[in-house]
Amino acid sequence: MAWTVFICVVMVMPPNQRAGYTMAAVMLVLYLIHLSSGKHEMRKPIWNLEQTDEATDG
Repeated sequence: MAWTVFICVVMVMPPNQRAGYTMAAVMLVLYLIHLSSGKHEMRKPIWNLEQTDEATDG
């Protein structure tokens, strides 16, 4: 839904230099929010690779 709204706003904007600067500023602000939130950092899973006695009794 957000993508559709974004595309509609971009298509309605007049093709002038102010619109370009506005879009660039909005994208920069969104990128800075993304960097500062820390949600983009992926945490690796913790693997338990120890073999237990049950697994080796086979």
